Amino acid sequence: MNHDESLLQAQVVSALSCLGVFLFSIPNEGLGKASMARVGRFRAMGMRSGLSDLVLIGQDGKAHFLEIKTPEGRLSEAQDRFRRLCLDRNWPYAVARSVAEATYHATAWGLIK
Repeated sequence: MNHDESLLQAQVVSALSCLGVFLFSIPNEGLGKASMARVGRFRAMGMRSGLSDLVLIGQDGKAHFLEIKTPEGRLSEAQDRFRRLCLDRNWPYAVARSVAEATYHATAWGLIK
């Protein structure tokens, strides 16, 4: 994740949290230049490439997956595979390129009253 996406994600988290949305991040990019052994341990513990940046949980316990991208950002191959998996399984998934777009998706999913 680049710096602009990190800033946008922090803005989205702040805005949605203020609106009462429960969410958390999946920090897959946090490994940096980790050793292959360390990466292997994290994969064994459930780390998966391409997962969405944020998971939003509704009152009903249903998960909603939100990928954060800048207006110029594109999904990686792994991110697109996860997007397709979500669509194939009817799991709510969206890409947000602004706070307004993230708020729109959260509202459409019924997470904001």
